[in-house]
Amino acid sequence: MCYYVGIEDDIEAIQMRYGVTYYQPQYWDIKPPSPSKFVNGFSHPGMLMITGKRPDLVTVAEWGLVPDWAKDVVAFRKQANTLNAMVETIDEKPSYKNSVQNRCLVPVNSIFEYKWLDQKGKEKLLHRIQLKDNKIFSLAGIYSKFQDPVTGAPVGSFSLVTTAANTLMAEIHNSKKRMPVILHPDEEALWLAGENMENFKDRTEIDLIAEPTENYLRRLKEAG
Repeated sequence: MCYYVGIEDDIEAIQMRYGVTYYQPQYWDIKPPSPSKFVNGFSHPGMLMITGKRPDLVTVAEWGLVPDWAKDVVAFRKQANTLNAMVETIDEKPSYKNSVQNRCLVPVNSIFEYKWLDQKGKEKLLHRIQLKDNKIFSLAGIYSKFQDPVTGAPVGSFSLVTTAANTLMAEIHNSKKRMPVILHPDEEALWLAGENMENFKDRTEIDLIAEPTENYLRRLKEAG
């Protein structure tokens, strides 16, 4: 699965990478996310998102899709974990099936995953995973909108789409053996255009590197 990510580049770098302009509706009073080396999805943070309907813009949406039929956002999120949507069953689940063609890209610099060190997961080691070139990359997502319970304004929300782990990710995420659908740059437009999800299930060719997060943090500290 994918519940933790890192976003180290600022919004200007993301705008340049994707050739997009930042846009945030005035009725939703939330600032674009600041660069953060560790983002916890369970806090339902606002994150940058590029949609298939407006691929020229990057905007903010909450991580954790809330379907348009949900009447109570808080109650829905207590009952359902929608941070991730499995590509194999995405069109069968009530939370997702209305949003399957609402495609989006979620830019990140890294993802984080725990490796179980024993059979029951009582001991775990967090790893940071990134592309070999350390550049921004896109996670495939789907999105929806819900009504803000206070203002009544529509608020964007999204889920990351996951698939079976490739060799590296299976070694790290050795409990569930899943990974987010990481897109090659030349797949991004195809994903946004609504191409069949079956074409994105195999992530064998994604060239990733991983290290224990404690090593990464040590390097940051040593670099000042």
